[in-house]
Amino acid sequence: MFESSNIDQEFEFSLEKFQIDNQLPTSLYPILIEQKPLSDPKPVLKASFVRSLIYGDELDYYKYASFLLQELIIKVDDGFVYKLLDFIDSLKFDQFGQPKIFESQSLVKGKDVFSLIKSQSSNGKESSLVKRQYFELLHLNPVKFEITFEMQSKTESSNFLHNFLRILGTSFISIQETNIKLNALVLRHVFGRQDKIVNRIQKHYTRSFMKQLYKIIGSIDILGDPVGLLGGIGTGVIEFFHEPAKGIVHSPGDFAIGIGKGSWSLVKNSISGVMGTASKVIGAVGKGFTALTLDDEYKEQRRRDKLKNKPKHAGDGVVKGGKAFAKSLWSGISGIVTQPIKGAKKEGVKGFFKGAGKGLVGVVSKPVVGVTEFSSNVFDGIKNTTKLFDPKSLGKARSPRYIGQDRILTIFNPDKSSQQLLLTNLSNGAYRKELCIEFRVCIERMKSYIILTEKRMIYFVKEDVRLDFLLTQILENKINGNFLELTYDLGSTKKKTKKMKFQFENLEDAKAIQEELINQISNFEN
Repeated sequence: MFESSNIDQEFEFSLEKFQIDNQLPTSLYPILIEQKPLSDPKPVLKASFVRSLIYGDELDYYKYASFLLQELIIKVDDGFVYKLLDFIDSLKFDQFGQPKIFESQSLVKGKDVFSLIKSQSSNGKESSLVKRQYFELLHLNPVKFEITFEMQSKTESSNFLHNFLRILGTSFISIQETNIKLNALVLRHVFGRQDKIVNRIQKHYTRSFMKQLYKIIGSIDILGDPVGLLGGIGTGVIEFFHEPAKGIVHSPGDFAIGIGKGSWSLVKNSISGVMGTASKVIGAVGKGFTALTLDDEYKEQRRRDKLKNKPKHAGDGVVKGGKAFAKSLWSGISGIVTQPIKGAKKEGVKGFFKGAGKGLVGVVSKPVVGVTEFSSNVFDGIKNTTKLFDPKSLGKARSPRYIGQDRILTIFNPDKSSQQLLLTNLSNGAYRKELCIEFRVCIERMKSYIILTEKRMIYFVKEDVRLDFLLTQILENKINGNFLELTYDLGSTKKKTKKMKFQFENLEDAKAIQEELINQISNFEN
């Protein structure tokens, strides 16, 4: 809303919804930032200004300015942090800390963007940072965040001490649903340059955040989040007395309802706090033992199960906990045989003995992980039962953006995005690091498809991979009717080559796969 007269201007802005999705397809948390769900939805951001025009351009005079931000939920894992740091590291900066993104572009008589901005800011008019501002009332409402950070273990080093420290980091550097509140700031009759006022606001929020650091330290999983436990019980006790007191002001009936609400809040927050504490302690122990298994496939599968199979209630927690225990137990027992075989295929005799070592470690550590997963799921299920009827998140808005081989950011393509996500989820994430170049339907009623990546061709039916071979193995390809016929090398087997036919409903789809196949093979040759 904007209204203007000869003496003042009124401006009001509101943002109804706000959400930032995590664009990494294998991220533990699909949503980075979102508004905390409310039973009575409100705009996530509201800003109001009343600006006086009586002083013209000499002074920015605000009779009133107000900002309100609803509580936000922030969820980050270390994978996102690593990717963000890699991106920042890939940027090139000059000696003044400015990105060199315009160094090859000539804008105005050889001047780059930054020199152009500097020349415009020094053309005789006072910069907005230097210009004086006056606020009769500046009201910044409290800011609340619910922060979650998860550290995933990646024991890739052969150094025992390095791996041990990484395991400790996995257990200690994880926090769940830590509430941070930055106090409100009310300034009356404040006058000064904009940069000075902004600096004053920054100092206020910095001090307020530093006072909240104990909540982050006290929320680490290995300690069981004592801050969250005490905060939850404290909230329940307060509402136990507050709700009846609020109701008795109106009527005896409201008083009785208030007793019910207060009692439920006390029970709900107490159970949630205790179960959450137990789950976090046991979960932290489980993560440590998971790192000790030295089995990357097992760790990735556990991570994906944790993402997809969060218990909704107590019964669901028992069922999912039982399945998790059974999977871990079977993985530990079968690993005695499968790990040496996998190692021998990769590294021969040396790999065999490495695999044997992993199998022996896994047969001890994986059942322990299974026990912790069962317990953690049960406790989480009980905790989530108390929140069963709370407002829920809307979930991820769309699939991660598809970025092609040229690495150029283009308009969002929902088809390409969903195809890349499908590739990422095939075979429990076996192809998550590859890029979908071409996707085509073979036979729709059979739900059979072909995906072409930069490295391989994958034929699958109902997400079950039936055939997978590298593009470098392909010796010959041709179209015969609605069939794509391929001859490919089998490597060390007695029958060195094999022919396969892939039927398509449409000839255009077969030709599209063949054309892209030829392009990708030529890329290898070049």
